[in-house]
Amino acid sequence: MKGKTRERLLWGVMGALAVAFLGERFLLSGVRTRHRTLRQQITAEEVKLRTSIGMQKRKAAILSDQKKYAGYFLAPADDRERIAAFLQETERIAQESGAAIVDLIPDNQPSKAAGRTTYAAQLKVEASMAQFLTLLHHLQDSRFLIKVDRFSLTPKDEQASSLRVDTTISFVVP
Repeated sequence: MKGKTRERLLWGVMGALAVAFLGERFLLSGVRTRHRTLRQQITAEEVKLRTSIGMQKRKAAILSDQKKYAGYFLAPADDRERIAAFLQETERIAQESGAAIVDLIPDNQPSKAAGRTTYAAQLKVEASMAQFLTLLHHLQDSRFLIKVDRFSLTPKDEQASSLRVDTTISFVVP
């Protein structure tokens, strides 16, 4: 009887082990596979999150730069409006510097190259040397991208206390 009890016990243990092995194999393998898949998805989402955080930092830097240079993008969209704004800005700068505008003639055709448009104008003013230098400084520091292409100075009178200035200036729109 002891032999049969041991045999039964042995068969019971082997059956329990078989059930445990098969249960683990068929039932828990699905859970393990799902766990592995979820872990891979979590890793992928973490990478996306790190990338997104980096993009947010770059976005903040770009917005900061955009605010810094926003004054340069205030130019109107229409060519006629841009020329008018360019001439008004030039007149305002000349008045601030104390120079007297003799003539201000815009070029009719803007030049377009490399993704930017350049508007040019002939500016003739009468000013003292200090006023002329102030005019150049204000043109360079304008809220628009204005540059002096060329200039020539001639004395207005014999004492040369006043100068006639003939310049070509241009306004660049990105």
